[in-house]
Amino acid sequence: MQARHVKLAVLNSDRRIIIVGEVCTCCCDTYVCLLRQVYIFRVVRGPFVEEFYQCVTFGAYTEQWQEQLYSCLSVLLMYVAPLITMLTAYMLIFVTIARKSRDFRPGNCCR
Repeated sequence: MQARHVKLAVLNSDRRIIIVGEVCTCCCDTYVCLLRQVYIFRVVRGPFVEEFYQCVTFGAYTEQWQEQLYSCLSVLLMYVAPLITMLTAYMLIFVTIARKSRDFRPGNCCR
């Protein structure tokens, strides 16, 4: 934890401003994404004798296709997009390691 702080303190002021700006942008993006959840979901008492509350989306959409679109976009953004990002990152890491390992083979030192 302290090593990060020291490393950040060594950076010049322009780079620190960029880092703080990126963090603030991420926080603002998170709050914007949360706003639609506040509109769509609400807590309703369940249809049981005992007191039971659950989060539902009843009445948030006027048409069936809107709910289906929301569900599809949620799956794409929460599962498919991160999966593609991770696979791409691992593939690039693998390619970089493979290229670097070729540079250190015994016959490549005199080229």
